[in-house]
Amino acid sequence: MFMDLDQGAGVGDPSPMVARHREYYGSLGMFEEMPRPAQPLCSGCRWEVVQGFGAGFTEVLHLGSGPNVGICGYKFDTAPEGDYRKYCSSLQFSIMLTGSFRISSLGDGRSETVRAGDVWFSAEGAEDEVRCTHPAGELISGVSVEVSRSMLDHWLGTASCKLSRTLERMVDKRLSHREFMVCGSFPRMRCLSACHPLMQVARSLLMTEHDTVCGRLMFESRALDYLSQALALDGSLPERMQEDRSQRRKAVEAAVDILDEEWGAPPTISALSRRVGVNECYLKTDFRERTGLSIGEYVRRIRMESALALIESSRCSVLQAATFVGYSNPSHFSRAFKRFHGYLPSSCLCR
Repeated sequence: MFMDLDQGAGVGDPSPMVARHREYYGSLGMFEEMPRPAQPLCSGCRWEVVQGFGAGFTEVLHLGSGPNVGICGYKFDTAPEGDYRKYCSSLQFSIMLTGSFRISSLGDGRSETVRAGDVWFSAEGAEDEVRCTHPAGELISGVSVEVSRSMLDHWLGTASCKLSRTLERMVDKRLSHREFMVCGSFPRMRCLSACHPLMQVARSLLMTEHDTVCGRLMFESRALDYLSQALALDGSLPERMQEDRSQRRKAVEAAVDILDEEWGAPPTISALSRRVGVNECYLKTDFRERTGLSIGEYVRRIRMESALALIESSRCSVLQAATFVGYSNPSHFSRAFKRFHGYLPSSCLCR
């Protein structure tokens, strides 16, 4: 979805950035490059989805103040794949606003699914041959901002502070040995809520028109606002992320234990997330990765397996089994039982 945006040899020269977009979106065969007149304050190119393949656009802009910005919003009728060479010349922050896509390294085969609310960064020198797979019928939208080399050097040369130390660690090439995400990228935050300030400023950046002088000034202002908030996100450093992952694994195990004990009257997802100490988005995502099931599917499996065991043991009637596993309506229980096991509970009594 987001190409890595290179600053050209001269100020305002976006040709390497545009070349990489042409390579990637050309490989999909679903985009057409649109003519874009030269404009003051920013320059770049725009591609639109060809009619019959879906709808939407992707655009890359080089701002006069230094950053390169990528914005997109599109939907495909079929699920395409595209290959390209991923390279970052400085430091880039990307955020997924809606939808999801899968990115895979053609070198080592590792892959990662990026979802709405995910924020990640790529450090200088990160390079890989990658493949992106987009789902059909899903709106893909997001924002990507790359800091120019001159901006980064200026920031790193300022007085030492917490933010400059954070930047130093991000551009440290030793990060390339920490495999937190495929293709030379590193997650900064996962599953931000739709009301998070960074999500809000990214949405406003995506929606800002930039065909007028006032619009371009507003666009650049919001791009810098997005960049400052992305840099200021808490919990972004690798050591902190390792701790967070460990805590989240423990939270999922605690959630499994709670559901194993309380499946007859399980807590709501909101209540469960509070009890184990993680937000709902993390809990739902990590729970599925741990069990292969959603929280609701996990509870239904326990209920249906328990009901089958009760009926086959001849200790309970169908009505008693339904009541025991938490169903007050026998018809609802019978339908749920058949969906899970493939046959009605009454057929167990005849065996």
